[in-house]
Amino acid sequence: MAVYRAELESLFNQLLEGADESERTQLAAVLEGRDDIILPSYVLDEDLNGADEDKPQSIHKFIAGLSLPQKIKLAIRGNKAARSVLLRDSNRQVPALVLENPQITEEEVTELAQNTNTDDELLRLIANNGRWMKNYVIKLAIVANPKVPLDLSIKWVKHLRDADLRRLGRSRNIPQVLSTLCLRTLAMREK
Repeated sequence: MAVYRAELESLFNQLLEGADESERTQLAAVLEGRDDIILPSYVLDEDLNGADEDKPQSIHKFIAGLSLPQKIKLAIRGNKAARSVLLRDSNRQVPALVLENPQITEEEVTELAQNTNTDDELLRLIANNGRWMKNYVIKLAIVANPKVPLDLSIKWVKHLRDADLRRLGRSRNIPQVLSTLCLRTLAMREK
């Protein structure tokens, strides 16, 4: 929990650098847990997942109307429906905080890693997270996604299975350097 708190504080400090005085006060309140930001249960409770009578017509419209501190709180505590909307937020720090949400599942991270429209910074955060990279499907998604920075893709090639190396070696969707490395790794294993 201490590591999670340290990472969260680091992200908040990055947000504070570009904020004015009132935003700094609000952001500090969110971090310290003494905020007065109240969010409805349909964006916080995982079992509701957006199904509640008192919700606005669209969760997208609701989230679009939130201030930055409200979006930050929602990113850290929100349910799957809220997380999926916040992952596409224009502020780059909000999606990064969604990845710090303790409720995020490996399936959501896998979908994010497989999506070629995912921001490369989010892909970098996923690839550098040891907890998620224990999952083979996420490793494969990181290597197979052409948008992942090459240094991270190369790092995970040695952990792939032979069949996947063979398939990626023939793939034209990934950089040539990476497909060549997959074929070389496969050849080294077959010796």
